[in-house]
Amino acid sequence: MDESIYIEEKTKNQFDKWARPYDGGVWNLYFKKAIKNALNIVELKENSVILDLGCGTGDLGLAIVQRSKIRQVIGIDLSHEIIKTAKEKRLQKNISDEKLKYIIGRADEIKFPDSYFDIVFCLNSFHHYLSPENVIKEIHRALKNDGLFVLLDPFLNNYLRKGWGVFLKKIFKEEHVNYYTRELINHMLRNKKFKIIKQQSFLYFTLFTVCQNIKK
Repeated sequence: MDESIYIEEKTKNQFDKWARPYDGGVWNLYFKKAIKNALNIVELKENSVILDLGCGTGDLGLAIVQRSKIRQVIGIDLSHEIIKTAKEKRLQKNISDEKLKYIIGRADEIKFPDSYFDIVFCLNSFHHYLSPENVIKEIHRALKNDGLFVLLDPFLNNYLRKGWGVFLKKIFKEEHVNYYTRELINHMLRNKKFKIIKQQSFLYFTLFTVCQNIKK
């Protein structure tokens, strides 16, 4: 089996197993705080169409539709069980599929037309993508001109953060994932015609990057 296919299947199976306990424990506190900060960083304009890439069990989408008059949030994740859990949570909140839609899919094959989304969020999943440049290219294609891409992921600038990256790989048994320095993240984004407009560390070990899509 091709190594990339093997890793993708391993990741999918891992998150299928995590779907039920995903919303518990200390990591869920981190996810909630990350979502709160992400929504404070950017303005959610009325009638926006928003993509949550690597949506997990859907808390970002739920937070958006409950606080903003957006048109629709689309959540995409590779894991069938994760998407199933997200849909169950949406139903519990009595939110329609037209307002908040969850789809099984790949980050490097976004099944939507060019210039479809106003904002793309990618919170805490970028390190799983085996072809990050292709993912950024797809986001560039699917985002409107001047649309915003909000990225949050661990980063490796200094020895303490590098050590944290090693710890994460070991505790989650994810030796295949890739964390990046601030400089490499910026290079990948600028290379795909994104303009970085805001960047700040979050809880020291992760990095928020907000960038604008430049198509013209």
